[in-house]
Amino acid sequence: MEPRLQDGDVVGINTNDTRIREGKTYAIRHGNLLRVKVLIEHPDGGVTIRSLNKDEYGDEHLSYQQRKEQLVVLGRVFWSSSTW
Repeated sequence: MEPRLQDGDVVGINTNDTRIREGKTYAIRHGNLLRVKVLIEHPDGGVTIRSLNKDEYGDEHLSYQQRKEQLVVLGRVFWSSSTW
């Protein structure tokens, strides 16, 4: 999620806020990976997982079925802190 987040940054997440709102940043479990990404919900129930450093990591698209099987929204990121 560079340039917003760097490796080793600490994030605060609101675990009560798991409803996807377009363009917001969420902590997610995608399969066995813990990630922080921007989520965009599709009308058909699918979702796009987006990184801010799109040159290195392109959008990932999950169908509704893939979303149900692979994705858990842990909460919306509301705070981050970096170590200098």
